[in-house]
Amino acid sequence: MKSRAELKQDAKNLLSGHWGRAILLSIIPILLQWFGTFYGTNRNVVNIDSTGPNLSNIQFHSNFWSFILGILAWGISLGVAYTFLDWIRNPKRTINPGTDALRVIGSASIFGLLGVAILTHVIVVIGFFLLIIPGIIFALMFSQTVYVYKDLHDSDSQAGVWTGVMRSLTLSRQLMDGHKGEYLVLQLSFIGWWLLVAVSFGIAEIWVAPYYNATMAAYYDELEANSNINIAFRDVDIP
Repeated sequence: MKSRAELKQDAKNLLSGHWGRAILLSIIPILLQWFGTFYGTNRNVVNIDSTGPNLSNIQFHSNFWSFILGILAWGISLGVAYTFLDWIRNPKRTINPGTDALRVIGSASIFGLLGVAILTHVIVVIGFFLLIIPGIIFALMFSQTVYVYKDLHDSDSQAGVWTGVMRSLTLSRQLMDGHKGEYLVLQLSFIGWWLLVAVSFGIAEIWVAPYYNATMAAYYDELEANSNINIAFRDVDIP
């Protein structure tokens, strides 16, 4: 496995000279987050986090439209995360910010991903109800489920939704065996960047979000490549 510094350097190398497209790719969920923050300040009904593809980043409230906005932001953030994974694997890949960001929200795989997210969210919440530590362990254990689901769907798009959901949970658990601590440290290493986002009233997220997404994609790709679990087809060139 590459070190944390090497993964971050891979992300920086990917973004070097391509910050414009990376920002355009990431801007839609960021704008939705800003809108959600403004809307929540006035209505106290919505709080959206655009930086990750997990359903736990959506806070459910009674307002119907805030819920729809949250689902939309979550789906688009998945498209962004998947595009960064493809980009990490093929740096020459052409980036089309609009269509790439919407690649998941308009596809049939959204239903399977929703199932993955709901199950993961429920498991983590149960863990936190038991004790804080089990909740953290479960969150780390299933942190790679959406990336795994992408690779499984790419290799067999005809597989049943429920089969894909359960396999994603199982394979994420297997991938993270012995790697939970390093992944937690990787997440904690971004605290300074998120503090910068906070003190800049969210403006710095325009640059931090692409860097974060590229690093998380690089981590999953490295984790999967160095495991004894063959999920991704690496001989397929992504146009």
